[in-house]
Amino acid sequence: SIMSRDMPLSLDQTIWSSAKAMGKELAGIETLAFQMGLIEGFDMKKQVRMLKDLLKNFSNFRKSQNNLVELYAKADLATLNKKARAQTGGFRKELLFKRNFSMADRIFEMAHEKTHFFAVGGGHLPGKNGLIRLLKLKGFQIRPITLEKEQIINKEASIY
Repeated sequence: SIMSRDMPLSLDQTIWSSAKAMGKELAGIETLAFQMGLIEGFDMKKQVRMLKDLLKNFSNFRKSQNNLVELYAKADLATLNKKARAQTGGFRKELLFKRNFSMADRIFEMAHEKTHFFAVGGGHLPGKNGLIRLLKLKGFQIRPITLEKEQIINKEASIY
């Protein structure tokens, strides 16, 4: 219900489903256990307050999520970074930075096994603690793949 009508699934769900339909090998760069470990450390009162705020302003949250898709499609990393940092609020360190360091380590490990295609949320890419910088520090050469919004939200998206 968060996504717009022209994009009923999140971008990662769309990519995952397309790859699965094509018989591609699928794996995650994060584990549920790692994510749950981060969440367990959150202040419960703060979580409840943030959830209440989200529910009170659900239409604004939906607009914000769809705006992030637009920024991702435009490769506007500077604005995407600002929005992601603002949205994660007091949980920024856990939701962005700790996860980015963990994902960079996992990508480093996996990339040495064989060729992979890695997809992450756009908010994880930019910034001093973003995946682009962290992976470059590990010796990776990074290049963007540009897509038009229509290619991103097309349910028949191709993955090669």
